[in-house]
Amino acid sequence: MGKMLYMDYAATTPPAVEVVHKTLPWLREKFGNPSAVCANGQDARLAVKEAREAAAKLIGAEEEEIYFTSGGTEADNWVLEKSCSFDCPAHIITSSIEHHAVLNTCKNMEKRGVRVTYLDPDEKGRISPRDIERHIGKYYVCQ
Repeated sequence: MGKMLYMDYAATTPPAVEVVHKTLPWLREKFGNPSAVCANGQDARLAVKEAREAAAKLIGAEEEEIYFTSGGTEADNWVLEKSCSFDCPAHIITSSIEHHAVLNTCKNMEKRGVRVTYLDPDEKGRISPRDIERHIGKYYVCQ
């Protein structure tokens, strides 16, 4: 059997060797709940803090702006939910061909009164910037 050709690197990729070496101890012998007060927990808490610091430095962000999620679906859900937690009515603009993790979350949010606009792409899968512009601020703009 030949070598597999994997074509969906947008969904998942193999971790870099350096990442495997850095995380392996935490997966095998140093694991701990970062919220626990025991030594393993405190070691894990420090490792998460250091990872957050490194990620923030890498992209020029503040540490408190860095959140870790278990994957894409959780991240999609989290950012959509958080975007609707401000003190103004939410309006989400997305495409009708978005990933189901986004579409399902948007449909659930609509049931809770969040306005969602689904834009249809052209024959090449592109969304027109003019379509987006037409809907920005159409319903409510926070001051």
